[in-house]
Amino acid sequence: DVLEAMKRLQDEGQLRLWNNAGATSVRRQTFPGELARGPNKLACEPAAIATPSVRNDAAFLFTTVMSTSLVAVVCGTTLPGDW
Repeated sequence: DVLEAMKRLQDEGQLRLWNNAGATSVRRQTFPGELARGPNKLACEPAAIATPSVRNDAAFLFTTVMSTSLVAVVCGTTLPGDW
């Protein structure tokens, strides 16, 4: 129903931008050299994009351990029984 209404509006000329992307949205291969040159330079080198960060890993590990420990302590003090 919605698609039919959109097509009807397009035929009537009230919906000019419907399916207007055409050749502008063609997928193409992007090479690392393209990312490092030109006016739109990246904040880091393309080779550094996939490099893992030790700081992020440590923060994730600390957050995970502390949050699960907190949940375990809260559950241990509030739930009845011997866990």
